[in-house]
Amino acid sequence: MRKLLVLAKYGQRAASTRYRFTQYFPALEAAGHQPELSPLLADDYLGARFAGRIPFAPLLSAGLRRWNDLLRAGNFGTVLLNYEVFPYLPAIYERILATQVPIVLDIDDAIFHRYDQNPWLRALLGKKIPRIAAMSRVVIAGNEYLAEYLRPSQRDVRVIPTVVDTSLYQPLKKTGGEIPVIGWIGSPSTAEYLKAVLPVLREVADGKRARLVFVGAGARSGTGGENTELREWAESREIADVQGFDIGIMPLPDDPWSRGKCGFKLVQYMACGLPVVASPVGVNSEIVGKAGLLASTGDEWRRALLSLVESATMRNELGEAARLRAVEEYSLQRWSWSFVRAVSDATRF
Repeated sequence: MRKLLVLAKYGQRAASTRYRFTQYFPALEAAGHQPELSPLLADDYLGARFAGRIPFAPLLSAGLRRWNDLLRAGNFGTVLLNYEVFPYLPAIYERILATQVPIVLDIDDAIFHRYDQNPWLRALLGKKIPRIAAMSRVVIAGNEYLAEYLRPSQRDVRVIPTVVDTSLYQPLKKTGGEIPVIGWIGSPSTAEYLKAVLPVLREVADGKRARLVFVGAGARSGTGGENTELREWAESREIADVQGFDIGIMPLPDDPWSRGKCGFKLVQYMACGLPVVASPVGVNSEIVGKAGLLASTGDEWRRALLSLVESATMRNELGEAARLRAVEEYSLQRWSWSFVRAVSDATRF
């Protein structure tokens, strides 16, 4: 077995960890790798942040844990690095890592735009992520926007989208006749994207034409209201919550950060056979294809949602197309070999 150290930013509670890394562990093990997950920030940190607190004690332990990872990295055949060793610090730690072990860099968000925020950050860290890409053996990018940014620094950039196990994410048979549920799943940080379409959502749900269910938005997000259920996220019922929707939505602003997103909500919805309405930003248009509806303006969102709310036939037809597209293009089964190959190609034997 070839030992593989997985340096994730967050623990298992984070979707990026579960769907970019740990769901591939069985396939990696079958190919002769022995993956070990070591997150920088454990689940207690993420839970506190979602509750609106900034926990300082976990930050100290995170630094010590990650430094220990650097000291023992030479014992592994490969390191799978999520973004960077330490955020907001220069790439000297990645250079230390690269002298000991081959790196596979995985990036599924445009985190390089965080370092464009002001002239000081840009001067100090503006080239950090490209430098890490150059130090790596292979780069795995979640979409073409991220890949294009990194290709000037690394010739071996492979696009692997964020996907789901479609044997677990499956459509749920429904009796029909019930008020349609317009659903969204995410975190308190991404709940900000809901606010731009919230007036339209409430208008569509008015008179009990539909119900709104927001999973993971949090009570502090300001997204609650009449005909709206704010439901806490839990890993144990994540799939069931999505299956309970009738329509899945993914609004996004058209900005550089959003263009780097991987459209994961859409993949979750579509795998469960849901028709979707999404902003045509970044990879969203590519994921949806002809299996859903795209909307930019308030009027477009209103028309798209009303057409789905008022027609069960349309929901079923688009939902079937969405399921087929998810299975063929955005499933774990489709991408497992590509992910394992990327890690294996970089591994020191």
